[in-house]
Amino acid sequence: MLMATKQASYGSQHFFHTDSAVRDLQNEVWSRRYELWKGNPPLRRIDVLEPAVALEMLGYTVEYVNSLGEFRINGVRSEAAGEIDGTEKTVKVSRRFFLPEQRFTLAHELGHAVRHPNIGRMHRDLPLEHAGVVRDPKEVEANHFASRFLMPELHVRSDFSQRFVAERLDLADEAVAYALCGASTDAVRLRYRGSRAFSRFVASTEGFNGKRFRSLSSLYRVSVGAMAIRLEELELINY
Repeated sequence: MLMATKQASYGSQHFFHTDSAVRDLQNEVWSRRYELWKGNPPLRRIDVLEPAVALEMLGYTVEYVNSLGEFRINGVRSEAAGEIDGTEKTVKVSRRFFLPEQRFTLAHELGHAVRHPNIGRMHRDLPLEHAGVVRDPKEVEANHFASRFLMPELHVRSDFSQRFVAERLDLADEAVAYALCGASTDAVRLRYRGSRAFSRFVASTEGFNGKRFRSLSSLYRVSVGAMAIRLEELELINY
């Protein structure tokens, strides 16, 4: 309970400033896009917001390596997905994870670079076992930064409403259940037991009411899990 209270306090004190820092960085990357992309930037803002490009803009060298090693953290076996060294201005990313996770790791390290510039060397470790690990508040903040950098609220809301013709999906509405899955609300809840399972389905689905489209997780080049969490944070889904 003490740890939970401490993390909640940390969030209330820091996350507002983190959100502001994300917006400032996004605006800077966008305003310098022709310089950063050598005269040929992507057309969409979310594609310009590439964490590796932003890190290099801040003076960091980005390196992809085969492995950064495994560790035991509070008895849980974990593997390092990334490493930042604020002194040497380097970021390393492990190729042992899928590309969306590598990209989120880069955005996570970008969060450290912006919010914790004097951090020294630090790893982003991902548990390899199903067990709870108490997170350093700085790691929580870096994940918060990464999520908002890669999945800006206004863009996610817009792309969501274009796909689902609504500002919010309410599974209690039978019409929504049939448009999504061709089944009743009760049948969909039996298929996706729990809000997170349903959110993951929405994040990865490529169709609604007969219309086909690119899934939100694919569009933003993030994992299904990361997009599911973002949809829940924005209260776009009611299970």
